[in-house]
Amino acid sequence: MANYRSKQTPSNKNFFSTNPFLVLLGFCLVATSIFLWRTQESRNLSQIGSSTESKARSYVSETEIRYSSIYQALERLAARDIPREETAIVEWEKDAAFYIDAFVGLNSIAWVDGTFHIRQIVPLQDNSSSLNQLASAVKGTPAEINLWVPSYDGEEFQGYIWGVIDVGAFIAPVLSEIDDDYMLQLLDEGLAIFASDNWQPSQEKFVISRMITFENTTVLNLIFAPTAELLHSEIVHANRTFLLGLLFSGITLSAVYVAQNFNTIAILSELRYRNLFEASQDAIFIINLQGEYQDVNPAATEMVGYSLLELQEMLVDDLRIPSAEVSPEVRSRMWREGGMQELSLRHKDGHPIPVDLVVSPIREGEVQKYVLGIVRDISERKRAEKELQKYRDHLEELVEIRTVELEAVNAELKDFAYVVSHDLKAPLRAITQLGSWIATDYAEALDADGRELVDLLIGRTRRMHGLIQGILQYSRIGRVVEKKRSVNLNQLVQETLEMLAPPASIQITVTNELPTVVGERARLRQVFQNLLDNALKFMDKPQGWVRIGCADAGDYWLFSVADNGPGIAAKYYAKIFQIFQTLVPRDEFESTGIGLALVKKIVELNEGKVWVESTVGAGSTFYFTLPKQEEER
Repeated sequence: MANYRSKQTPSNKNFFSTNPFLVLLGFCLVATSIFLWRTQESRNLSQIGSSTESKARSYVSETEIRYSSIYQALERLAARDIPREETAIVEWEKDAAFYIDAFVGLNSIAWVDGTFHIRQIVPLQDNSSSLNQLASAVKGTPAEINLWVPSYDGEEFQGYIWGVIDVGAFIAPVLSEIDDDYMLQLLDEGLAIFASDNWQPSQEKFVISRMITFENTTVLNLIFAPTAELLHSEIVHANRTFLLGLLFSGITLSAVYVAQNFNTIAILSELRYRNLFEASQDAIFIINLQGEYQDVNPAATEMVGYSLLELQEMLVDDLRIPSAEVSPEVRSRMWREGGMQELSLRHKDGHPIPVDLVVSPIREGEVQKYVLGIVRDISERKRAEKELQKYRDHLEELVEIRTVELEAVNAELKDFAYVVSHDLKAPLRAITQLGSWIATDYAEALDADGRELVDLLIGRTRRMHGLIQGILQYSRIGRVVEKKRSVNLNQLVQETLEMLAPPASIQITVTNELPTVVGERARLRQVFQNLLDNALKFMDKPQGWVRIGCADAGDYWLFSVADNGPGIAAKYYAKIFQIFQTLVPRDEFESTGIGLALVKKIVELNEGKVWVESTVGAGSTFYFTLPKQEEER
């Protein structure tokens, strides 16, 4: 772009470079500032008037709704029969007290009979002296509104329901929404019955008066107005506009004076723009509305391989690789409004360049002249995304392979466990049977030590049989899945107790109703069976008890099995849930050490947790959780 500087002489100096032009411009600027000042002041005051009108209308509507709600409540009381019996009187008083609590400002409600005597009144406290008195003899205050609702039994007149509203309390919700910039006053037949703390006379044209009506009957007159401080502040804002206008006028005149004599500012602006344009690392294209390149920076020519002169002979579509993802409508809207888009450009040597394009329209006033496009090469990002996708596909392939291998291993383990259990159980049964035969057939030949050894042999084989059975059960959990269904735990626990047959010295109780859950019935029975069996097996009290309970824990049911047995030291809490771990020697209590490990595995596979809380010598409580069904949540 070439810069030109004209040579001027006194003879060809135009009007815009003369002092008379400065004087005329100054006059126009001051006149404009005055006009804007007056316009701003008028607009500010008009906005206050509109805001005052809108707020007043809103508060009147809100007050009418609340007043109507109180009246309808009194009508419901009036629709009842005359409360004569004690029960009916008590119910009437309860309803009246409820309405007084429910409606802000409603102070008291009274039943007035056909003779205009007060027969019931709520609250009675502070109003007891009015009971059985003529209603006309009760003196109110100017700040109260009396509501009279007639009551009929068919066509027979029964009396009135008389409600007394304290205006200050009734209007308090409205006052809470009004800031200090506005004032409110309530009139009843021209008499002021309430005024906000900041009430004072205001300019008449800003005072809004609205009638609060109910069933086409005027109830109150609401007066709403802005404060003098608010009006003054808006006038001050308008004055500031005038001062800013004068300041702007002075600055403008100074700028014009400088521009008449020097074009330094224009030169510096052009240099600053050109330096930023050319130094940008992103490619920048300036395009006219016909799609022709007007100017590009060095980063753009380096990106696409064309020179500026070559690009100026081309159109936008000559560089763009068509994409089905971008419709002509979307592209046209981006040119008008701006936006961001990912596309591909064609390099001079033919290879595609993936880029991010940011489009901004360039306007002169309201007319769009050009489009500014800022382009960033995202080839490295695209390569990284392809590599990431390749690794992701490879990972999915590995997961599929490992899944197949794991299924094969599980199948082998299942077959191995079956074979091992079958091959081990047969000789164990034979050893147990042989020991029983020896103990029976050679009972007379065996002394005490011999019989003890035979019993020890039988006990060890039975323990081995129990360990094998426990290992099989433990390995089957999560691998052999039973169909899940609804299980009534009350019935399941009862069946489990009948199977365990607890001794008479131990009392087992279910403290509350147990829920119905969804799960594998056999596994859930195993949880309760193992916990109850432990409590019965290790009971060390002559009179023991076991309590089964359940509580609602939000998204889960919290179950508990508590006993008054020997208890467990805190340092063993984690150990007891490990497989083959027991706290008592197996020679004292025959145990495989698998029961609680089974409980833990079953509960966790059902998305629950299990833990124990205990006091040594006082007993233990085992807790576990099970998730609720969706409808229960």
